[in-house]
Amino acid sequence: MKGDNRIMKMSIVLMALSIPVAAYSATTHHDPKAREFVDPVRIVAASLGRNEHAGVSTFYGYYMLEAMSAAGETKRALDTVRDYWGGMLDMGATSFWEDFDLAWTNNAFRIDEMRVAGKKDVHGDYGAYCYVGFRHSLCHGWSSGPAPWLIEHVLGIRPLDVGCRIIEVKPDLGDLEWAEGAMALPGGRSVRVRVSRRRDGILEVEADAPDGIKVVAAGQGSISAEGR
Repeated sequence: MKGDNRIMKMSIVLMALSIPVAAYSATTHHDPKAREFVDPVRIVAASLGRNEHAGVSTFYGYYMLEAMSAAGETKRALDTVRDYWGGMLDMGATSFWEDFDLAWTNNAFRIDEMRVAGKKDVHGDYGAYCYVGFRHSLCHGWSSGPAPWLIEHVLGIRPLDVGCRIIEVKPDLGDLEWAEGAMALPGGRSVRVRVSRRRDGILEVEADAPDGIKVVAAGQGSISAEGR
């Protein structure tokens, strides 16, 4: 992938999750104040865009990525994945941690190193509330938000009906040149998608889906689908 390889490394440590995104309540569409409140462009500009990646948390970071996508800020979301979750990888993580703050990395030694005199222990020296010291785990499911986000928004894989019999592929690579991954389907099967950017900017999509699964492309681009 374009730039550093931290996005690629995450394919090793992320579980292939597919978390459904909750729809807005029906009342949202009838209440002007509610529509104003949930406007993603305004919210991202007013809050998430203020301090770059400060304030990202392992759990709520997923919803921040969702908000950025809703506001059309895919590049910013990818940068958040690179810098925040990538910050754990840079500190020696092989799975994502229950608690993390980028500020902890200042003058800290990696978790796969022996203690270094004069440096901070990113695991033992930090934490808040009930997570002080070694209380927070270094392998936590709620920190895997980039997995479903990358599947749904970067690869653009979305089921269009019950049982995932029709799959839409509407990728948004942001500043990436290519992306590849899979989404789990019922019955232990999966659909695999690879998206690459041509020199003219058009996205080419290759999809490998089980027999009986229809894959359709949305937006500009071309798609080739193969059953198995």
